[in-house]
Amino acid sequence: MESVIDELQIVVLESPCDTWDQPQVPDLYRDMITLKLKGYGCEYPYGVLAVDGSDLISTHLLLCKKNREEGRLRPVMGIRWTSHVKARVHYLKFPGMALLEQAQAYEHVEALRDVMRSADARGVELFYLGSLTIDPEERTNKAQSRMYRELLTTMLVNYHRQIPGCELMAGGTMRFKIDDYMRGIGYRPLQLKDRELGSIHVHHLAGEEVLPMHLRQFSFEARQTAEKWDELWQNRIWIESPKKDINVVPAKRAG
Repeated sequence: MESVIDELQIVVLESPCDTWDQPQVPDLYRDMITLKLKGYGCEYPYGVLAVDGSDLISTHLLLCKKNREEGRLRPVMGIRWTSHVKARVHYLKFPGMALLEQAQAYEHVEALRDVMRSADARGVELFYLGSLTIDPEERTNKAQSRMYRELLTTMLVNYHRQIPGCELMAGGTMRFKIDDYMRGIGYRPLQLKDRELGSIHVHHLAGEEVLPMHLRQFSFEARQTAEKWDELWQNRIWIESPKKDINVVPAKRAG
C-alpha cells in the first residue's frame, strides 16, 4: 500500500469560479475536464455532455497520479459535489432537481422538495453528487477497480465529515451497478412518505437508467474503509474557496 500512496494524491478543489486565481487551478480544471470527456466518451454516445455550468461552482474530489518529471498532478478519478445553496446563489437549478424534472418523475420531485425544505429548516446543505469518472485506462482489472472504489469511499466519507449535518443525494447508474455500491456505503432510495421510489431514465444521459438515492449517514463499513486509507486523506491538497459565508436559507429560493 505504501507504493500506491506514494504514487497518488487526493485534491479537494472547491468552486473553481472562486479559486481560479490560485496557481494550480486552471491546469487542474482543464485536466479534470479532459478526464470527463475521455471517461464519458467511452460509455455514452456522441451528444452526451460530460460538463456543464455546475462544474464551475461545485467542489471536485479528485484522485490524481503524480507526474514527478513534469511536476504535475493528473486526475484519474473525480466526483462532483454541488450544494443546493451554492446553486441558488449562482441562479442555477440544483442538479438533483433538474435530473428529476427532466425525467418527469413527479413523485421524486415532491420527495426531493421535502428533503430540501427540511435541509433549509435545519440550516444545513444538501449536495448532489454526480459526474463520477474514472480514467478507462485505470480500470484494467477487478483488483484495481476495487481499490478505486475504496479510494472513492475514502474521499466521500472524509469530505462529508468536514460539513456538519449535510445530506447527500446521488443517482446510482444501474448499468454500472453504482446503485449497489451506494447502498453499501449508506445510501437508500429516495423516499416519499416512507415509500421507496424506483429508478428513472435520465434525459441528458441518453435515457440511462438511474436510481435516485439519499444519504444522511455513511455506513460502518464505509467508515472502516476510510480509516484504511486515512494516510492518503491526511496528505490531501485542499484548494479552498474564499467564499464560505453563504447563507443556507436565502431570501429567495431559485429551486
